Amino acid sequence: MIKKIICTTALVLLSTTSFYAQKQNTLLWEISGKGIEKPSYLFGTIHITCDATLKPKVIDALNKTERLFLEFDMTDPEMATKMMGKLQMTDGKKISQLVTKEQAEKIDKFLKENFGMPLSYVDTYKPFFFQSLFYTKMISCPVQSFENELMKITKEQNEKVYGLETMESQLAIFDKIPYEKQIEDLNKMLESIEKKDFSEMEKLITLYQDENLNDLMKIISESDLQTVNQFNEDLLVNRNKNWVPIIIEKSKEQATFFGVGAAHLAGENGVITLLKKQGYKVKPVK
Repeated sequence: MIKKIICTTALVLLSTTSFYAQKQNTLLWEISGKGIEKPSYLFGTIHITCDATLKPKVIDALNKTERLFLEFDMTDPEMATKMMGKLQMTDGKKISQLVTKEQAEKIDKFLKENFGMPLSYVDTYKPFFFQSLFYTKMISCPVQSFENELMKITKEQNEKVYGLETMESQLAIFDKIPYEKQIEDLNKMLESIEKKDFSEMEKLITLYQDENLNDLMKIISESDLQTVNQFNEDLLVNRNKNWVPIIIEKSKEQATFFGVGAAHLAGENGVITLLKKQGYKVKPVK
């Protein structure tokens, strides 16, 4: 059971934010120029949604490319095992020690009702693990994932999946965020679940379906979950800068499809702008 839950956690590791206007409403962009023989494609995903059906233009881009790069390789058979080794707090702390007795009881009830396990079973796990579980219950429908759909088609095409970074490097980012800060957001999420207030998540999903990147980023940047904004440099900016040389290198090797969280696309330090600054053409696919 815990390995299955950890695989779900992998889908929602990061929810990052930045706002910088992009004139076109689209989540799919074509990359070309400067030694790229065949265009590659950059697609913004949302990690949790009600309907992850890929639009025809996205399927067409997958057909035109020869491999898939996600934020990390989610086909790695050792992913769950590797993640389990990184989830535990290393300083002997427990979630039940970082929250009030009442909050611990609420978390325990949530875990039992939704995942069939008590808090004591995962009490030493880092707060972001619980945040990931909470996200899956902040929409009123079964969770679907664009990453899963992209991997499904890639497998059908007998192509391989790769990662722009390792899963371990993603997890290491959260070690830079104090547990107390993570707990603040965890409690806000728990409160929203108790009130069944999923308006923000529903609005995000609607904007994503409309491919409204501008308003999507604005909503995220104004979210009450402020650890994202406070640690934006680590969660978003530095990773984008690390990815761009890899995207350029892989695009020159062969036509490649890149699928990353939509929040990584926009912004002055977003992948689109960083590629353009390097002299590459990044064209919206309508």
